Amino acid sequence: MFFKESKQLLNLGGCQSSNFDAQIADNTITMIAYTLLAFRYRYDNYESMGKLFRAMNADQIKQTLDKRLWELFVVVLAEICQALEKDINELFELIMNRPETAKLVSAMLDSPLPKAV
Repeated sequence: MFFKESKQLLNLGGCQSSNFDAQIADNTITMIAYTLLAFRYRYDNYESMGKLFRAMNADQIKQTLDKRLWELFVVVLAEICQALEKDINELFELIMNRPETAKLVSAMLDSPLPKAV
């Protein structure tokens, strides 16, 4: 089961490096990942390992998208501040003084996003 699931779900043997050390490192990392996932599987009692991998993949994609959107929001906010010749902290204070926007910003900050402003 290890080799079947590792090849299908963790891309075991997919390393295309011609360096022997890189091949060993890739196989080692894959085996560690499988061990950690199997350990988590044991405690979470998923019906199948495939379900666990799909759930983790969906979470990873969502987190990556959230992070990219948050970074884009911070860049846009910085550009607005530069155009208005305002300090970003002052603009953030203005935003947070409106209850509707404060609620939206708080919801964004409560998600697993980087809290860098």
